[in-house]
Amino acid sequence: MNSASSQGYFALRNVSPNFYDKYRLPAYLKRSLPAKKDAAILDIGCGFGQMLLALREEGYTRLKGVDVEPEAVDRCRQEGLDVELITSLQEYCAKQEPTTGFIIMSHVLEHLPKSAIVDTLRTIRLHLM
Repeated sequence: MNSASSQGYFALRNVSPNFYDKYRLPAYLKRSLPAKKDAAILDIGCGFGQMLLALREEGYTRLKGVDVEPEAVDRCRQEGLDVELITSLQEYCAKQEPTTGFIIMSHVLEHLPKSAIVDTLRTIRLHLM
């Protein structure tokens, strides 16, 4: 999970934070969310924070995000979200303590080389869960 280019992932795709103004949690995700609103939830590849913001609107309180794009992380922080800028998902995971929290990773795997997908998922499972 590395930055798309010096121009920025979102700029290259002509996507700005207001693109997600009307974002709502998908029904499939709502059905899977923890019942306890204080459950730890990590959004890997959180982008502009649309999912974290929607989770906060649902009453979830222990939200964290990580992303490789400085523009996205800055925007999330402006919204009061706890988001960390990372350079490598593998390195981030290796530094974390296992948690029994809920992990969201939407629209991330397609940005990884095919040869890294299984190893990345294994690392997430080993270090974060």
